[in-house]
Amino acid sequence: MAKLTTPVKPLLEQANSFLKSSNFSKEEKAGICTMIERVLHDSGNYSGFMFLRNVGTGVEVEAPRPNDNDYFDRVYFESNLLRKKTLK
Repeated sequence: MAKLTTPVKPLLEQANSFLKSSNFSKEEKAGICTMIERVLHDSGNYSGFMFLRNVGTGVEVEAPRPNDNDYFDRVYFESNLLRKKTLK
């Protein structure tokens, strides 16, 4: 049986795009986070994430709590490994 693989970077970019969008519910974004975290961890590419409420504020902002509507509004960082593959 053939092993199917797909590049991680396009999945990460798509997940980040969905997580930035207001077109998805909190529950849908939770599923996206679970999926991309699994892919990133399994491939050795997990480098953390940042909550979107912190982007561009210029001040310290309290991170959302799990019950907050924007808890899954986040972006996952590209690992050094993914960046190196892109530069080749």
